[in-house]
Amino acid sequence: CAALCRFTSVESATWIVQALNGNIPEGLMTPIGVQYSSPPKWQQDGGKGMGMTGMSMGKDGWASGWGNTDSGWGKAPSFGKGQSGPYGGGKGGPQTPSDNLYVTGLPGQMTPDQLQQIFSGYGTVVQSKIL
Repeated sequence: CAALCRFTSVESATWIVQALNGNIPEGLMTPIGVQYSSPPKWQQDGGKGMGMTGMSMGKDGWASGWGNTDSGWGKAPSFGKGQSGPYGGGKGGPQTPSDNLYVTGLPGQMTPDQLQQIFSGYGTVVQSKIL
């Protein structure tokens, strides 16, 4: 199971990546992967060619919509060797720090409340979503 968690600051998220990536957070029994999530395409290209067909912006400023649309959460790099998953291009390289983190290795039965509870112990979670 994977999730996206947004924290109050890039500094807080950076500490969480350093502390939890490859480690077992309190409340879980297996190591998790934690990486920065890339900004959505519409932010990467300066707002040109947004490609947000079927999207709507909520009053909180987050885009919503699923399928082949950009949900506003962004993409995270793949954890595999050159293989791409739904959120990564399979390319390595440096990551741009962000307040939004992509988390993998979570239990399949993880609930949104459990996700919030686990990560709140490491920083203030502004928003989270199980993928």
